[in-house]
Amino acid sequence: MAFTSHFGISADRRANTEESFAPKNCGHHFVSLLNDDTRYYCNVCENGMRRGMQCDYCGIMVDCTSCLHSISSSFRCKITITSTNGEIVHHWVKVHGNLPPFSVCGVCNEECGDGVGLIDLRCSFCQFTVHSHCRQLVDKRCTMGANWDFIVPPNCVTVRRIGNRRNKQVRI
Repeated sequence: MAFTSHFGISADRRANTEESFAPKNCGHHFVSLLNDDTRYYCNVCENGMRRGMQCDYCGIMVDCTSCLHSISSSFRCKITITSTNGEIVHHWVKVHGNLPPFSVCGVCNEECGDGVGLIDLRCSFCQFTVHSHCRQLVDKRCTMGANWDFIVPPNCVTVRRIGNRRNKQVRI
């Protein structure tokens, strides 16, 4: 059985995983970013940040405690359901300033990530990157990207809780 890789979070961008936080009921799992010279942008307040936390699953970034705690009401992590016809749809995350170098729009083939702020989008499943104005030209159905044969689609995973309220266990 294979699992999806992290949302482009390389080991050199992540801090020690002991510094992690998972807000309740939102599905995110945040890890601290290293304090380096790279400038990132908070997905909640869209301010620039040098330190903060990034979701290990979908890649959104937050810069402060108030943004971290408001994340559950404003941003969903990767969805675990499909559309009504059973297809997996893209899970778009604003990433303009948080893109890897030399990222290219999959629609117009122009460079993404040049400039300031959170404008461009990336699917957290297939890693397809687009400008916000090119998004409507992309098929809603997600192909899961180049590594589709190694990814367990979200509709194939079920969670079963066993035990009583005091001693819960989760099986996947």
